[in-house]
Amino acid sequence: MSSRQRLVSFALACASSAILAGAQSQTTPSPEVKKLAVMVGKFTIEDELKAGFMGPNSPAMKFSGTDDCRWTADGFAVICETVLYRPGTKYSDTSFVYYDPTSKTYRYHAVDSSGGTEDKTGTVSGDVWTWLGDSVFGGKVHHTRYIMKFVSADSFEYTDESGESENSMKVFVSGKETRVAAAKPDESQPVQAGATPLLLEKNEGETRLWRPEPGEVDSWGGFILKVTPKANGSEHLVLLGGEDLPPGAAIPTHKHLEQDEIVLIEKGTIHAHVGDQERDLHAGGMVFIPQHTWVGLKNTGTEPASIVAIFSAPGFEDHLRCESVPAGEKPTTISLAEENECDRLGHVVYRDRAEKDPDK
Repeated sequence: MSSRQRLVSFALACASSAILAGAQSQTTPSPEVKKLAVMVGKFTIEDELKAGFMGPNSPAMKFSGTDDCRWTADGFAVICETVLYRPGTKYSDTSFVYYDPTSKTYRYHAVDSSGGTEDKTGTVSGDVWTWLGDSVFGGKVHHTRYIMKFVSADSFEYTDESGESENSMKVFVSGKETRVAAAKPDESQPVQAGATPLLLEKNEGETRLWRPEPGEVDSWGGFILKVTPKANGSEHLVLLGGEDLPPGAAIPTHKHLEQDEIVLIEKGTIHAHVGDQERDLHAGGMVFIPQHTWVGLKNTGTEPASIVAIFSAPGFEDHLRCESVPAGEKPTTISLAEENECDRLGHVVYRDRAEKDPDK
């Protein structure tokens, strides 16, 4: 056979393969693929780690987070970004879910912020999805079973089981995910991608209570997170409100490494020390703190002072959640080591915590 004949034969073979592959492939998502739509959207997560999972006497732990799932691969797969918050810890993972027409099962692959990986095979029966597979943590393989039961069109309850063998699997986590209703944007106004509008009264938002330091009988109050990626998908601003400082209370000297900050004084008298500037400010006053600038605030008046803080980018809210608990829970004492970890999470340095100053 001449070289020209070989070339023609090769081209015809490639064309035949392409035609056959095109005939066998799906041009539109199948009904099985479309069932993944129940997982698409932004969800809030309320989760509980069972007592004893971290050790014989370890308590149950509650944590919260978000799950952001969207279509990818032209509607043939779903990709999810999950973030979970516990005291002193932020956990995240990215997962990829799709339907495999060859095995007639759903497939799940994920990697998390600790380097752990998960691979699962899923089936669906009515409102119940069952995922079986293996997870690798700390170099060890664990068998897993994750069950999702949809209790409404916008929420599902779940349990997560794990064990070194299929017979030893036990539930170690249970919880619920609820889809966040997306507000319809005003078409006349450009809206930040992923964010939803908010209308909140002064006392509305994510209310939290400070954890006391060792030796403190109690912390001196709490605060309300109003605008955050978790609250409404904000990618550019974080708003903290409802923080009241009793007379003599102070916010220790610190600096933000990744955000500018504006503090608005709603009530009372605040002595502000920012960079090389220092003065008393009163209701209606404000403080602008560029990133990498030391700031300290103190209520020098005889009445409680109230402030609102606005940050130019997300991140510091991770520190705030780390050093607090949701309203309704009893605050636990926070150690210096935990405070240092909270500072690292929120990209902030406190002068009195013996932390390395990156600007030196």
